[in-house]
Amino acid sequence: MKVEKDNLSKSIPLQDGVIQQLEREIEYLIANKEYQTEQQQQETDGQIDTKKNLIEMAEVEKEEMKKLLREVNERIENLEKKKNDQLEKLAKE
Repeated sequence: MKVEKDNLSKSIPLQDGVIQQLEREIEYLIANKEYQTEQQQQETDGQIDTKKNLIEMAEVEKEEMKKLLREVNERIENLEKKKNDQLEKLAKE
């Protein structure tokens, strides 16, 4: 479970990086549309839409990772509590 927790903790910031990179790419595409033909602008709009969809998918995935991380943390806390309860029980015997 600790490995799962570590992996999730590392993956969440990676999603942020992906989102930021896609946002920068969108900004670049928008800035260059001014100098494009109508056909090129339509192609650029398609690329922008694709990148926006990728951002939405990355955000959904990030939220799922956060949810899983909360669940893993809860499981770890419950296992720690169980261990402590059993140690107390043994100490009383």
